[in-house]
Amino acid sequence: NVRDEFIELHNITTAPVELFDTSLPPNVWHLRDAVDFDFPPGTVVAPGDYLLVVSFDPVLNPTALAAFRSQYHIDLGVPIVGPYRGKLANSRGDIELRRPGQPETNGVPYILVERVRYSDSLPWPIEADGAGLSLQRVNDTLFGNDPANWTAAAPTPGPQAAPFDLES
Repeated sequence: NVRDEFIELHNITTAPVELFDTSLPPNVWHLRDAVDFDFPPGTVVAPGDYLLVVSFDPVLNPTALAAFRSQYHIDLGVPIVGPYRGKLANSRGDIELRRPGQPETNGVPYILVERVRYSDSLPWPIEADGAGLSLQRVNDTLFGNDPANWTAAAPTPGPQAAPFDLES
């Protein structure tokens, strides 16, 4: 069920996180590898807030958005953006969150903020393999690419969830 797949970002800081270069707003943060997504210019995640990235276009497909919010009981205040291109594979994948650096003559370099290389085999939680459970980060202040920092649980996007959920 691709419609119910999502990636969750959680701002654990006490300051807003602007997902764009404030001096050059068209240079936006993006997700790469298993999925490709460029955050809309002007996207800001408030302190302590969440942002969900989904596989459908929440603006052009309000029916899918309503069904997604209803499925997971997501408050209307939780921002949802999309669509990402690609697929959150059930077996394994890489997801990278990158921010724009200072523009150079050859373009804009992108700086790795977070990377997760997940799998459906040990030491990763094997229960999150397409049967309805999601990978959920246990502690959002610890290293994100450590399988010991992830668990398999029922999807809970938004404020009730763990940060950087990968639902597939």
